[in-house]
Amino acid sequence: MESKFRCHPSIILEKVAGVLSFFIIIFISNIDDVVDILETGKFQGNIILLIGTAILILDAIYNFLVWRKTYISIQDGTIVLERNTINKKINTFGIKNIANINIEQNIFERIISTCKVKIDTDSRSTADETDIEIVLKKDIANEFKKRIMQSINKSKGNENSQESLENMYYEVEDYDEYIDYDINYSNGDILKHCFYNIGIIELLINIAVFIGVFIYGVNQEDHTLKSIIIQSIIIIANFGSIFKNLFGDYIKYYNFKSLRKNDKIYLKYGLFTKSEYSIPVDRINAININQTILSRIFNKYKVDISVVGVGNDEDEVSQIILFESKDMLVERFNLLLPEFNLKIDFNFEKQSKKTLPISLIKSLIIMCIVDLIVFVIYELNLFTNMQVILIGNLILVVFLLVFYIMKYKTAGIFLDDDFVSIVSGKFSKSINIIKYKKIQYIKILQGPISKTLGLQHGTIHILAGLLDNDRKIDYYNESIFDKLSEKI
Repeated sequence: MESKFRCHPSIILEKVAGVLSFFIIIFISNIDDVVDILETGKFQGNIILLIGTAILILDAIYNFLVWRKTYISIQDGTIVLERNTINKKINTFGIKNIANINIEQNIFERIISTCKVKIDTDSRSTADETDIEIVLKKDIANEFKKRIMQSINKSKGNENSQESLENMYYEVEDYDEYIDYDINYSNGDILKHCFYNIGIIELLINIAVFIGVFIYGVNQEDHTLKSIIIQSIIIIANFGSIFKNLFGDYIKYYNFKSLRKNDKIYLKYGLFTKSEYSIPVDRINAININQTILSRIFNKYKVDISVVGVGNDEDEVSQIILFESKDMLVERFNLLLPEFNLKIDFNFEKQSKKTLPISLIKSLIIMCIVDLIVFVIYELNLFTNMQVILIGNLILVVFLLVFYIMKYKTAGIFLDDDFVSIVSGKFSKSINIIKYKKIQYIKILQGPISKTLGLQHGTIHILAGLLDNDRKIDYYNESIFDKLSEKI
């Protein structure tokens, strides 16, 4: 590998893909003008189509120039990204601060034998996104990763240790046929996971939209080419959303397998996008045991982790165990993370009944806001069916009652010597386990009403992405927060 190199040029196509999708939407929404252009061979003056074409061309030129002027190199224990466009920009990342080096391949990359190398550092300011993402040929990517790992081991003083050599074996070379993974999920296991992970509300909405658009299209008298194409796209997109809800996890977690070796967890999965992750155990900041509505009914659990570098991009996931029974989950979890000695049946301290007045006040506030909006609508004669209004109000009361009862019954907290475990949820359920040493800080809140009742609530902050960096603690007695503050 050269000391200074560029990404593979295919990155230009991947970067342009977003604008290309936007152009296709413009193309379809102006299909009548496109047909006229194809039939007459003359541009008819559609300014939107012209602007869309110009944006696509300019974006392609821009990404070509950025690719051509961007170089990557490894220099004195650092990774340097240098961009020499109009404004020169140099980003330097210390190799000793690297949290994860992961490899990912989508369908396009698998066809042309390239892959993405994603590198994340232990930085709170960049925890929401991948710090370094480069596209290389697979063999070059392996060599690049090997060099970085050697530098990391050298900085830790264990360059030639047996453990570092074993880690190199599992991370850099493709020896799947010789590796005995701790966990291997069959197609049947993954399909069961899909079932338990179904988003019921999302599924019902998608089915309703699908049926509505289909019926509207059948009953429509004037079928123009444009209306047929738009309706077809809506139906296809909705069907795609339904399919993703039902079987998206099968595609995502296909051939899911995991292994604990030395100080790392190794994950491999994916049908179209093939992902390979190596996760240092000491970088794990929280354990999250989750149940959906369906899995809660069937008493099944899944586990994901909060760690910088995995799950902080939209297409990434931090799942380490798919839906399992309680006993099987504990067994498999302790294979991967024996340090936590997981037990799900903690002696959780439930919320005090003094929290119920706060829930009642919140319900009344919501009811007042909704009724005020309904009153304004009624006074403006925008909607005058009082019977429907009263039925809607009754449904809202029942929903709020069930909502806060389920929230109260689900919530709990447990303080161990080494970690805090927080249970939250309404219809779904989440158990978050956080070691005290991984807590960045805790924010404790108390309003006038909760102060009178001797209650507090708060938020625990950990090092993770923006959508995963805090854990809410509901209302509990002040003594709980005193103990938690002492342990931190």
